[in-house]
Amino acid sequence: ITTEYHDKIDIEKQLCKENQRKYQLSYNTPILQGQLLKDFGTTGLTKHSKATTEGQYSPKTDNLVEREWFKLMQKSNIATQDKHQLSPITLSEFQQGWKKAKAKTGSNTQGPGYSQYKAVATDEALSTVELMLVNIPFQTAYSPIRWRKALDLMLQKNKIIMTLVNSGQSGC
Repeated sequence: ITTEYHDKIDIEKQLCKENQRKYQLSYNTPILQGQLLKDFGTTGLTKHSKATTEGQYSPKTDNLVEREWFKLMQKSNIATQDKHQLSPITLSEFQQGWKKAKAKTGSNTQGPGYSQYKAVATDEALSTVELMLVNIPFQTAYSPIRWRKALDLMLQKNKIIMTLVNSGQSGC
């Protein structure tokens, strides 16, 4: 199903609705409830996170899906044995890299665009948080499948006609 929006207000409402849905996906997940919330907190920066990647954390749950998810969070054998893993990106490298990026360059369908990363790069606290997330693949050799997807989108540059096409295929 394809829905087109031509009115500025309708486009803004749909963008807000989609952003709210996208950024609240984890609110009702097991990791933010009960014992898992106590073990991992809201940031995941606890001793249990490292134990999870090393295969040493056993969730206290009978839920098979949750148990399997924790197995998937373990480092792969290749990542564990790889002695040539990349060094973590430094705060300075992160900030300088994003300051050089062109804001109009395409980005991903799962999160912020380049202009948002450029804005984050101007603030040390925000850069530090984002850098911790960015360094995860470098330290664990873990790359979720959704990080490997891309979407090319062309927008009409006519100021009179504003169109947002939601084809339901964006992966958002």
